[in-house]
Amino acid sequence: MNCYRLTAVFPCGDGISIASAEVCGLIQAEAPVITNVTVDETNQDKGKVTIKWRRPFEINVGSFPPPYFYDLYRADSINGVNFTMIAADLTEIDTVYSDIAINTMDLGYTYYVVLKDANKIPLINSSEASSIKSNTTPLVPEIEIRWNANVPWSNNTQRFPMHYIFRDHITADVKEIILIDSINVNQDGFLYTDTGQSNGEDLNENSIYCYYITTQGSYGNPKIQEPLVNNSQIICGQIEDNSPPCIPILSLEVTDCDQFISSNVGCSFNNYQNRLSWTIPDENECIIEDFEKYDIYFSTNGRDPFNLIASLNALEYIHSNLDSFAGCYYVIAVDKIGNESEPSSTLCNDNCPNYLLPNVFTPNNDGYNDVFNALNIEDNPDLDPTQCPLFVKEVLFTVYNRYGKKVFLYNSGGENGILIGWDGTTINHNELSSGLYFYSAEVLYDVIDPEKQKDILKGWIQILK
Repeated sequence: MNCYRLTAVFPCGDGISIASAEVCGLIQAEAPVITNVTVDETNQDKGKVTIKWRRPFEINVGSFPPPYFYDLYRADSINGVNFTMIAADLTEIDTVYSDIAINTMDLGYTYYVVLKDANKIPLINSSEASSIKSNTTPLVPEIEIRWNANVPWSNNTQRFPMHYIFRDHITADVKEIILIDSINVNQDGFLYTDTGQSNGEDLNENSIYCYYITTQGSYGNPKIQEPLVNNSQIICGQIEDNSPPCIPILSLEVTDCDQFISSNVGCSFNNYQNRLSWTIPDENECIIEDFEKYDIYFSTNGRDPFNLIASLNALEYIHSNLDSFAGCYYVIAVDKIGNESEPSSTLCNDNCPNYLLPNVFTPNNDGYNDVFNALNIEDNPDLDPTQCPLFVKEVLFTVYNRYGKKVFLYNSGGENGILIGWDGTTINHNELSSGLYFYSAEVLYDVIDPEKQKDILKGWIQILK
């Protein structure tokens, strides 16, 4: 039975009239009557909602003889838009349906039932009914819980005005969610403020508190069993917290250059990655539940601006598909309120530079060893991996004769590569005679460490013809 009263609101804020006399009427049941939409499992991927309905016990069975069939439709919100059929041709004994593998953590759901006759022709739809959607608001030093549902029955009747609040963190030894309080929604509305009054303990700003609400409702029809009892999803929150979380302790796996260079068979390594991990300080105020996510920041050299590259709820991260190992990182912890910690220490990984020059070449145009190159895989397919050129940005190569006169100069860049490709001629393109020459190679490397960015290689070259 639904009952109504009217009041008049006077203009200009002059008040509200006395309520009219109460008028009541029964909800008719010529269509299927949904009685329950209750959340049984709260989960982003494995959530479960149970829907129950009654057969249309006031339908004209002469005009529409049984048996009846049902189709069940669902919308992914409590506002009831964009419905999709999730079950078809359910029989009269199948008036309970478990909707599984849905996101009950973040979403509420609305359902309606379609009645079909013995020939499976649709006749009439039930009213739409949603699950209970609750949310929390952090306050100081309390948590406010509100809940709402769009249902065809009343969840604030005179006969069943009490809704029940369940919460965890009641005792140190009991972790499950248990009943902590009840409220009269006709007096207090669909709102509960938790100050810790259930067990006399103030709420802790470092604790996450989880709740669900059990409602009671009624159609006001004596033919429909009451109260209609339904549960909300489990919703978690904490009191307003301006304290930042603890600073993560960052670790970065630094490349072992000797191992990396020796493993670079074929000089073909071109896919780099850096592995980061972090821990939470072992301090009383550092509670793992307080952490919502970790933001990872990256700079290619530690001098350029750091950019956010990932946000995740994990204690490790692999930065992959890189052009090199070089890069610097720090991590910031973010709690469930959005407070950010100070950045962790900044850690860097660096590249492993390598550049070797030979001592002999034979520029005699026989097609073999005619040019002087840095050691590379193109000239020698069986090259030892420890001789591959790595992370070289620029080379300034100068050759002198035995009297100290400059006879050749080469600067990489543009079309000039780092391999040099000297054909044994002078600066003026005159052929040099066989003999011993000396070189100086100024090599710039792609590394972060300023002490390793430049190297001067000196040695001798034997020209044989």
